[in-house]
Parts: sequence; structure tokens; C-alpha cells
Amino acid sequence: MGPRFDLASSNIVTYLSSHKKPPPSLERDQLTQFLVSLTTSDELVSNSPELVHEVRVVADTALRSLTSTSEPSENGFLDPSVTEGILHPLVQPFREFTIFIFPVGTSSDQKALTQFAGQAARLPGATTLVLTPAVYGSKENVQVMDPDMGIEQAIRNRDQWPGAIFSLWTGWSTFLPLDEAQGRLATIASGSTGPPVSPTLPPKYRHIANGTELNFSGAWSVLSARQTEISPARRRLLHLSDLHLGAKWTRNTKQLLIASLTREIETVDEIVISGDLFDQPFRKHQQAYEDFIFQLQAISGKKPIPVPGNHDQRIFGLKWWSFLQRLRPLVDLDWSRGISLNHEARMAFFCFDSSRHEDLARGRVAQEQLLDMATKFQVLNAQGKLDGYLKVAIVHHHPYPYGTENEVSILDPRGWVGREEFIEMRDARQFLSWCAGRDIGLILHGHKHVPRLIVENVSTGYPGDHRKVTTVGCGSSLGANKGPLSFNLIEWSPESQSWSVIFMIDRNDGQGFRSHYVQASPAIT
Repeated sequence: MGPRFDLASSNIVTYLSSHKKPPPSLERDQLTQFLVSLTTSDELVSNSPELVHEVRVVADTALRSLTSTSEPSENGFLDPSVTEGILHPLVQPFREFTIFIFPVGTSSDQKALTQFAGQAARLPGATTLVLTPAVYGSKENVQVMDPDMGIEQAIRNRDQWPGAIFSLWTGWSTFLPLDEAQGRLATIASGSTGPPVSPTLPPKYRHIANGTELNFSGAWSVLSARQTEISPARRRLLHLSDLHLGAKWTRNTKQLLIASLTREIETVDEIVISGDLFDQPFRKHQQAYEDFIFQLQAISGKKPIPVPGNHDQRIFGLKWWSFLQRLRPLVDLDWSRGISLNHEARMAFFCFDSSRHEDLARGRVAQEQLLDMATKFQVLNAQGKLDGYLKVAIVHHHPYPYGTENEVSILDPRGWVGREEFIEMRDARQFLSWCAGRDIGLILHGHKHVPRLIVENVSTGYPGDHRKVTTVGCGSSLGANKGPLSFNLIEWSPESQSWSVIFMIDRNDGQGFRSHYVQASPAIT
């Protein structure tokens, strides 16, 4: 069988087949694993053995070139120019294929995926390459950076695995559950997609495989006929943070964000904001925030769930003991205290104020607040009514320092200038342990303006008792100090108890938001 590449490397195929710029963000080990799999794995299946042989030869050359390159950049990723240089020789052989298919699933789906790969490779009228990524264990998280649409759909719909990702040479891509994928391929193979569309195709695609010609637009219509992005039972959560409304640089970006959210927000069940709602605790800044919330409610029909940040209570976000403290009581701000429930979506939001204590820009969730929250939860869940709910903690300060070993930084954290000890969350381990003990599987935070993700088995404080907790940080949704704009989309399936998070980034350059990273938890079977 040989080694397989991780699904996270499938964006390399998208880059090679369309040669889009820039190349995907890749770590050295990730690119090495991909090239090794091309040279040695027998999981490359095609109706053109000659092209597969060419791919193996060129991949071996690229692998030797990678071995001789210098070390990756400080953030762990290869320099884009290095990645482009290594992959460039593979562009030509990959662009000889017209359809790429990735069967995806868990280890229990191995036999079905292998059978499907053999069938898919025999699609008439196209030069097909089937690449089977490494299968996942039933309890493993799936994470992909810079996904295309098909990969994103596959991860967001992990509860519908096994399945297959289809990527056409045109750049179109989609995901289908395995039974539907087999049916769609049968339809395409039967030639019922309509006549060929030769005038729109480059000459090299007009006489391929067994001499027949594939109607690509018809094939795409068949493959994309079922919209699998969001099942009717799936719930969606929009995560915003660090708006800093009232600051001059938000005058333009707030309208950009609102316009960008208009489509996404139609299917959102809840909106949460993890602090720093306005830039300073001034009346005019608070008014700017209230105007923004009015617009958000007008297009969504939802009242956001906010928690306060240090800038909502301290001048310049700082507190020097008795100096530069908040100008007025926090009661002026309508924020969510305690636990907010959405029974239809089966979500419970634990809303914390981490800026109530500590000095400078530091924070802490004190024991008194944890006890108060525990009491409220016991009252609400007296008869187990919240069992099976996705429990989400919303807090402003980050419970992990940036740069930890198990962290996935969606953007380079070095963009923030300052010292961690001036902005940290004190007693963070106590807070994490409390969340684990309460079966809170998801923590949402902001504060540092850098989106990130951490998955860790957190101790509840009792010997041998650990729970998996995922911590998701959102960057500044309005692009603090002209930096990237950021929001997160969390999708939750109450039936399968699975969820995914999608990190949306706009680099504040007018190119718009795109999915920069997607992660999914396993379904509970």
C-alpha cells in the first residue's frame, strides 16, 4: 500500500492542477509526506498508467530538491517561493489529468473506499486520477489549511463519511457521500449528461481515454446536483471578536464586514462576540457599537451574545492599579451574564467576564465567578435538560499563551507586538480544568487579534480524568490597526454530536473573505 498523504495536503493537488497563486502554506514535513506518497504509494489509481509513472518520476526529483533546501521560516512554514519552486515540475503532469477524486473516510471504511477508487478511475471520456488520502481514526480531528470548496464541504460534513471529493481541471470541486458519488459517476459514465462541449475545451482534452469525450459542464451539473454543505439539522454559530468600535480605522471596515456577513448570516442560529466591543469606555464609542449591533440584528434577526473585554472597561485597555480604571460601571453595557441557552440549536453558552480582575491588559476568571456559573448551570440542568447540548464557553482573554506546542496559528502571531505577560490570563489552568469538568468542549476567545486553534485533553483535576477541549481564538473582526479582518463559523450537528470550525480571513486588502482553515471533530456513533 505504501505511505499516504494527509487530507490536509490535498490543497497541493488543487494548486498543481490549476496552478493558482500563491501556493498553499505548507510545513516541510507535510510537503515531504505528500511527495513520498506520490513516489511510493500504490494508492494512485488512473486510467492512464503512463501519466502516473510520469508523476512518480517527477515527484522523486521534487523530493530530492526539497531535501537539499534550507530550513523553513520561523513560523514553521516553507517560504512560498521555495514551495513554488519545489512543486513547479509537477504542474505539467498534473495538468494532464482532467478529474481528480479523493475518497475520504475512517479506517472502518477502507474496503469500500478501495473498491470505489477502482471504479472511479475507469470513468470514460476523461483522464482521471484517484488519490486516496490517509484514513482517520474514529476519534481523530480533521484539520486543513487553505481548503478549496470540495475539501471544505467534506470536512464540514464529516458525519456523512465515507465520501469522495471531486475536483475538475476547471477548478470546480465538490463533496458527495459515497453512495451518492457512485450514483453520480454511473450517470456520467452512461453519457446522459448531454453532448460534448468541444468548442470550450483546450485541444488536448478533446480525444482522451477510450476516444470518447466528456461534457465537463454536464458532469459538473451532475456532481453538484446535491448541496451537501449544510444539512437541515445542522446549526451554525458566528464568532466575532475585538471590534474596537469607535476607533477611526473601523469606519470603513465595519461596512465591509456587514456586507460580507449578509449571505452567511442568513443561516446562523447564534452570534457571539468575545470582547473588546468598543475601543475605549467612552459614550461615543459605546454608541458606535450599538449602531453596529443594530445593523447586525437588522440583517440576521438575531440578538448577539457579547462578553466584555479589557477595552470595554479600561482606558486604552489598561489598568494601572488605581489608575486608568473603567470610567463607568459595566452595567451600561448590555452583555450576556451567566448562561445563555438556545434550545432549538441545543447549545448552551457560558458567558464569562475575564476583564473584571487583574491589572494592565491581563485577565482572570476568579473562583467566585466559576462558582456562580456552576450554581446557575445546576439550576438550569436540574433534570438533565441540557444533556446532549454543545456547551460553549465565551471569554475574552486567551487561556493558552500564544506559541504553545499544540497550537495551530491561523495567522502569524508575531504580527502582535508586545509581551505575553502583560496581556495573559491568570489562573488559566484552573479555568480550563473547570471547563473540562463541566463537559465544555469548545472555548471561544479573542484579545490578541490572532486567530488560532488548540485541541487538548484537559485534566478535570481528578486523577486520570481528562476531557477533550477545543479552544478557538478569533482575530479582530474589524481589522484592528489595519490588520486582517477575521470571523469564525462553527457548525454543530446535535444528532451526530460533531462540529466544525471555519476560519474566515480578509487581509484588509479588498480581496474579500475566504476560508483559511477548517477543522472538524469526529461524530459520536
